This record gives sequence, C-alpha cells and structure tokens, in this order.
Amino acid sequence: MGILAAVPVAFAAGGGGLWWRWWDAPASAELRVLAHDEWEFLQAFAEAWMPPGGTPAISGAEALVGTAVDGMLEPAPDRERKLLKLLLQALDDLPMFTHGACFRELALAERTSLLKQWRDSSLGSLRQATEALLMLVGEAYAAHPEVRAEWRTLSACGR
Repeated sequence: MGILAAVPVAFAAGGGGLWWRWWDAPASAELRVLAHDEWEFLQAFAEAWMPPGGTPAISGAEALVGTAVDGMLEPAPDRERKLLKLLLQALDDLPMFTHGACFRELALAERTSLLKQWRDSSLGSLRQATEALLMLVGEAYAAHPEVRAEWRTLSACGR
C-alpha cells in the first residue's frame, strides 16, 4: 500500500510533544479508522492533486477519496495505521508555519502549490511521505466507479 514508506516522516514529525497529541486519534462516528480532521485532510490533499475539471471530471474530493482510504486502512496492522494517521496530522499542520492555517483549510490554489513544493522538496523524507500518500490516494481514486468507467473507455484493453 505504500504506507511503510511514510513511516520515517511520521517518526520525525512526532517530536516536541506532538506525537502524544496526534497518536491514534479516535475514529469519527461515521468512519472506521480516521478522525474527521484526518479525513478532511485526505479530501483536501486528493482535490489538490486531482482538482475539478480534469479527466475524468470528478475531483479527488468528489470521489470521496478520504472515505475510500478509511476503508483501506481498516485491515492494516495497528502500528502502520497509527503511523499513517500521525503522518496525516503532521502534513495537515505543516503549512501552519508558512501559511498560518492547516492544509485542509487553505484555498485549492494554495494546496496545489504546496503539494508541488512537497513533491519537489530538498527534504527526502517529505518527498517520500508525499509520494507514498499520493500512491495511497491514487489507488483510492482509481477504485471509484466513475473513474474506472472513464479510464476503461480511454484504454483499448479496457473495452
């Protein structure tokens, strides 16, 4: 699933007492694994990567990637699930230092720009965590029925 690739950043983000605040936040009532702010971060992250108006026309947020990832995490080992949740919290809070708000609270253009910066970062751990999360989000997006149907029509082997 690519989750293990994000583990080093989750450990690094745990410093300064944040580890204890974020560690294994309880799932929201409507979710299996994720806290509501973790789900919102995934929705915002997915939309920044796959904004409205692309091909397929459904954005990452509209595809409810956060809900799909929540379901994908349920069978994951407890330790990896907790570390991924920690990573989501750390990445969501990272823009507080530069933008004064969590990632999920930023406008789409700002989130898209930040995502590009993270992917191009000189910090290998940030690049690795971002790419691992993109793989997980991409898998969830690709599983959406509208996305599968659209991609099937684009592929000769899908006909």
